[in-house]
Amino acid sequence: PITSSPPKWMAELENDDIDMLKELGSLTTANLMEKVRGLQNLAYQLGLDE
Repeated sequence: PITSSPPKWMAELENDDIDMLKELGSLTTANLMEKVRGLQNLAYQLGLDE
């Protein structure tokens, strides 16, 4: 059934999370891929530092 209440997962989001989702949603495909690459590189670097 269609309800007007937001999904359960949205209840746990903070304003920063919502802002991030809006930012990511506004990116072009190329910009989104660049953002993902940056996050992958950051995760790799953090792994090396551990």
